[in-house]
Amino acid sequence: MQQKYGAAYTSVFNVIWYGLKPLPFGLSDTTRPPLPEDGIFFSEFKEGISGVQPERIGPYTSTINPGYDAGLPLYNPWPLFDAVQAVNSSPVKEFKIGSHVPIEKVPTPEASVNTVGILPGDSHLLKDRWANLGVPFVEAVSGRKLKIIIVDGTVSALDQTALKVIDNCLSHGGKVLVWNVTPQSMEDLNRMLPYPLELTDRQATSFIVKTADILLGRLENKDFYFTEWTKQPVMKYGLSGEMIQNSDVLLEACNTDWSTWNSRPEYLKTAAVYRSELESKAYGGAMIRINSGKGQIYLSTIDLLTLKGQGEELLKTLLTNVGILLKEVPVKNQQALSSEADLERALVLRGPDISAASIEEMGNEQFSRQYESKSDPEMIKANAQGFLDVGKLKNLHHEKEMVYLSFWLYSPRSLVNLLVEPDMPKLDMLVEGRQQVKIFINGTLFSSGNPGGPEKFENLPLEKGWNHVLMKLYREKDVRRWKTKIRLASNNQEFIHKLNSSVGQ
Repeated sequence: MQQKYGAAYTSVFNVIWYGLKPLPFGLSDTTRPPLPEDGIFFSEFKEGISGVQPERIGPYTSTINPGYDAGLPLYNPWPLFDAVQAVNSSPVKEFKIGSHVPIEKVPTPEASVNTVGILPGDSHLLKDRWANLGVPFVEAVSGRKLKIIIVDGTVSALDQTALKVIDNCLSHGGKVLVWNVTPQSMEDLNRMLPYPLELTDRQATSFIVKTADILLGRLENKDFYFTEWTKQPVMKYGLSGEMIQNSDVLLEACNTDWSTWNSRPEYLKTAAVYRSELESKAYGGAMIRINSGKGQIYLSTIDLLTLKGQGEELLKTLLTNVGILLKEVPVKNQQALSSEADLERALVLRGPDISAASIEEMGNEQFSRQYESKSDPEMIKANAQGFLDVGKLKNLHHEKEMVYLSFWLYSPRSLVNLLVEPDMPKLDMLVEGRQQVKIFINGTLFSSGNPGGPEKFENLPLEKGWNHVLMKLYREKDVRRWKTKIRLASNNQEFIHKLNSSVGQ
């Protein structure tokens, strides 16, 4: 392109480092990580000889081999090197990276399934979280003809009744989606699957589309690249075993671990990402499909809801692709806390009529209900890292700005009356971010924090039942990218799991 416009000089930055592969000096088995005893070792140091006398050059420390390792070439090019060579030739040579056949995109039907069966096992976590997205769940009972059944793959307990419900769905051409498969459910799942399923220890944050399917629709590789969203694995286990050999693999863990590249030092990232491709790893089947009877069984080990709000829309797309007609869930009916007790959603209360005096005069509960009654109240959602991006809220541009976040917590017991509730657990709120914080609980100012963060607000005074929480956030002047992370912590994890939450009431 530069030559096309008559440039006197053309270049590509750093051809040696980014155009050539790091060489595994002294490492014959590149499927394992290098050890200190790997590499090229030189003779002992000799006094009085000019020049550099290295003791050792380790694997992947250079892209050039001036005779250090006789078993390796002078260099091993990436396509970038060949492209630069071709364009600088006289005459210019044609260059193509190679043939790439894109995966066919499958058109999806209009969503029309308004009853979806659910087999939640002993836990209702998946059911509650997906119902929060608008999935029209009904209990999967024997005798009901269901087109789609969701099986919670984390804790499923499939008895004979459940297996009959699944067989009935498949015999009528339905689909069974087994989501978040984990080792705890393997024994039960293998009783319903046509071939034995195994799991591998494989973590991943990005995935490659391998087979076209209605579930994926028009989604592409870029839609399943989450490495820049989160450092936590979106998949912890790979699907494997005889089941894989007889199934169509829809998604597979990307062989390149881009977390070894992102935000890493320049001297390290190239060798690190190349090593991630070479070194052996367990198979990473992430989503598969197998025909069973007249229907299909889908299995997935990807938990998109670990990506918080950013994963919700993708999950909605997948569910809509298979024909599920999602219900409109009012903002105020959605859960406020994630399964890890992070504040995932909250109503945003702002405006010229907001003042501390108005809150104290009306009580924060009545004050908040005025905003909840709006037809389209503003809501803030957490990103994949659990942060609320307050700075991106509408009309937030002043140097001095405050917002109020409103949500509700349901406590199964009182945290204020020790006589009624002995062995009372402790519930704290942890707030990260550079802002001043005030917390009102059930109409009373509970605590005022100091500027800056993180902060810890101890012993939230929740009553048994529903409690309203209103947080006033007031950012400091020099904060540009205003983000905050709010989560609950307790000395009793069982109590945390019993908490319920809602954006509104």
